[in-house]
This record gives sequence, C-alpha cells and structure tokens, in this order.
Amino acid sequence: MLVNDIFRESSLSYAYGMSNKAEQIGVRCSSEQRERWERAAELDRRTLTDWVRIQLDDAADKAIQAAEKRDA
Repeated sequence: MLVNDIFRESSLSYAYGMSNKAEQIGVRCSSEQRERWERAAELDRRTLTDWVRIQLDDAADKAIQAAEKRDA
C-alpha cells in the first residue's frame, strides 16, 4: 500500500464530510498484501482505509487486553 493511497482515500472522505480524523499513517507492503487487503475490504463492503482502520483497532484491543491480563 502506498502512502499516497491512504492519504487520497482519507482526503476524499474528509472533503465530503465523512470523517473528522486528523491523524494519518502510511504503510508499505507488497503488491500481494495490498491485493489481499483490497479483496478483504471489498468483501466487507468497506473502503481499504476503513477496513485497515478496523483491523488495526481490533489488533490493538487484543494486544492491550493480552498485555494487561499478563501483567495483572
């Protein structure tokens, strides 16, 4: 995934009032990874940006819960 692609999708969402998010990140990946992610997003009927955001949120929640459980 190219950084510009994330920015482009985020900028379009912002321009049309669909998002108030101000922070951006970029991810470098292989073309095979991008194709898989795009396919998964399409099957989930989401934009790639939204799909990646949801996946990262879910992974972060799991990592935080595991760490807190381990440290308790």
